Amino acid sequence: MTKSGEEEKIKRILTEPKFAAIKAMLEKDHAIDCIFLLHMNRGKWKEAKEFMRGNGLTLSDGTFRARMI
Repeated sequence: MTKSGEEEKIKRILTEPKFAAIKAMLEKDHAIDCIFLLHMNRGKWKEAKEFMRGNGLTLSDGTFRARMI
């Protein structure tokens, strides 16, 4: 699978309203978001913030830093 294909699947999982309830049950403190960000090589705050904002998602600086340690 191409890198852009993977990123599109991840964007869909993170932003699709019908997955919101499942994601909320599985997720604790944005752990899933951070795992996907690492998978897409967006493990630095600036890149992660840009991706999340670009997709209408939120992730605080403190939460991101705590999960990435």
